[in-house]
Amino acid sequence: MSYGIVDALQKEGCFLDEERDVIAYGIKQGERFILSVIGTLILGFVFGIPLIAAFFLLSFIPLRKYAGGYHAKTSFRCTLISILSISCCFQLINIIAGKVAIEYVICGLIPCIVIIGLLAPVSNSNKSLDAMEIRAYKSITRKILLVESICFFISMLFNANAICYAIMSTIILEAISLVVGYVQNKKITHRRDKI
Repeated sequence: MSYGIVDALQKEGCFLDEERDVIAYGIKQGERFILSVIGTLILGFVFGIPLIAAFFLLSFIPLRKYAGGYHAKTSFRCTLISILSISCCFQLINIIAGKVAIEYVICGLIPCIVIIGLLAPVSNSNKSLDAMEIRAYKSITRKILLVESICFFISMLFNANAICYAIMSTIILEAISLVVGYVQNKKITHRRDKI
């Protein structure tokens, strides 16, 4: 599909021939993004929490973009891991909703917030970050985390549980992704040092 769009754009003279692969890559990434949003919303309906799924996307996308974390080596693995991890988050929400006091949720969130604040950003082999990018991404991540934490507490005060659960699952999932990505990067660095 992406190459059909690229062909149409190229016929219109929208870009130079040498830009074709870059344009195709961008369109392919856009398609994957749209499919992941639709997939997350479908999972929200399957788990009976469509509103929470929508709020999850609103909080997860910006945090993930700047904090980074684990990245699978193939598109198929990425899709599979994403489906499984989001399903686990949504199942966790179904398990704790109305059964676990919000104070316990906060106790679980605080270590995750600290992990994100300390580890982010975590780069990967597809996108390594230079020192300036690391400072910028760290700053943006911390600002997003602050805004999401404030939104969580305001939502808690007004009993807006859908927002609380969405932000909770975002922060937990991103903390796990950062730890796994950090460990993965250490293993890669360790292997390179041995060579």
